Amino acid sequence: MGNPPYDPNYGQYQQPPDPYGQQGATFQQYQPEQGQQYYQQPPPPQPEKHIAGIVIAVVVTVIVVTVVLAAVLYVMVIGFGGSSGGYVSAPAGSLSSISVLDSTSARITFGAFTSTVQPTDLRIMLTDSYGTTYTMSFPYQPYSDTTTLYTTYGMTATYTDLNYAGNSVNSGDYITVSGLDSGTTYTVSIFHIPSDSMCSLVGQTSFSTP
Repeated sequence: MGNPPYDPNYGQYQQPPDPYGQQGATFQQYQPEQGQQYYQQPPPPQPEKHIAGIVIAVVVTVIVVTVVLAAVLYVMVIGFGGSSGGYVSAPAGSLSSISVLDSTSARITFGAFTSTVQPTDLRIMLTDSYGTTYTMSFPYQPYSDTTTLYTTYGMTATYTDLNYAGNSVNSGDYITVSGLDSGTTYTVSIFHIPSDSMCSLVGQTSFSTP
């Protein structure tokens, strides 16, 4: 099969007209002689129609991911900030006295703390000479002058607040604990729940039952 005649006026092979009136008849029309064949140049490639949609989808995805990451980072920063946006440290405190009432009970009297401490912020612990630790904690904020505490290992304890309306532990407030073992030495420590750390204590911090 031969190529269509070369037209020197156009510098290229001639292409016949498109019989359907569509694109493709962009060259000089050529009527082939009998027995000749001609080639029709294919239409130029069409640009992709979905490029704009793909670009928009990528941009939207990037924006959504950025917003989600920013929200997660914000929540993490707020969570690490603690109360009032800063680090919470355990206050220092003191015990003014510990009175042994009998062979199985004692009274632990609080002294002052370096900052305001609510009763529910504290967990009071007694560790005996054998290494066993007994805990006392407040089930709720006191609403009367006496509150029964949660205890472990069969002990009972009652907190007496000399000014319960103030919602803070003050000098003179005390805990009466019963169910102790006789002839045993106990050491008192206080855990500060908001800071998840121990309070430093001064004053009398240990006692022995007869």
